[in-house]
Amino acid sequence: MPRHSEKFGDMSPREAKVLAALMEGCSNGQAAKLVGITKPIVARMRLTPRFRKFLAAEVQVIIETTRNRLLLAVNPALKTLIEIASDQNRPAAVRVNAASSILANAFKACELATKTNEVDIRDEIDAIYRLLDERDVPRKMKVAIGDTPSPN
Repeated sequence: MPRHSEKFGDMSPREAKVLAALMEGCSNGQAAKLVGITKPIVARMRLTPRFRKFLAAEVQVIIETTRNRLLLAVNPALKTLIEIASDQNRPAAVRVNAASSILANAFKACELATKTNEVDIRDEIDAIYRLLDERDVPRKMKVAIGDTPSPN
């Protein structure tokens, strides 16, 4: 585990302990008690631009870690939904629910991509269509997911 001087630069040991407590989910009062200071000191500390910068950096690390873990789970989850949606032995309601879930999550991914500009959603959609083609999903199901039918 990095020492506070390596991880937090010019942060004092007390500030590093408060930050660590806050990142573990402690309230100001709980963090103060753990560090041996008062709650108002923690509250004032949190208002300083320097401390806020460190706090924001730590929150960003958590967000990135969570995002990466979720991205790793997307493909297996999507494959499972596609298998369910394309399994003709399953009841129609189950297949429709799987397709709806795929659509709902695709829309959420589109919104996220629009907000963050971090994801090339077109590649993700193309990957979905490739998986659907591999599974020989009926044309009606593809249209429901957003594929444009070819004019035949």
